[in-house]
Amino acid sequence: MSTPFINIQNLTIRFGRKTVVQDLTLEIAEGERLAIVGESGSGKTLTGLSLIGLLPESAQVSGAIQMVDGQQSRDLLQLPIAAWQSIRGKDVAMIFQ
Repeated sequence: MSTPFINIQNLTIRFGRKTVVQDLTLEIAEGERLAIVGESGSGKTLTGLSLIGLLPESAQVSGAIQMVDGQQSRDLLQLPIAAWQSIRGKDVAMIFQ
């Protein structure tokens, strides 16, 4: 099994008291592509937006999204907005429908 490039642990996204993604855990290996399929309103887009740092400011997010690069790992949810410029589109990207 290859080392995960993205490791999502217990991702939960809320807006006020409404939980839209609850305890999502998954791994994506380097070079692997992931398609998220589900019914309308199931949290697909918000999950993708969390991976590229584009969630609305009103989103309350918990859990961790670790990006592993060699021996280093960083939690994408803790990155400042400016740090996303070097990651978005180069290391992680989203194709909108």
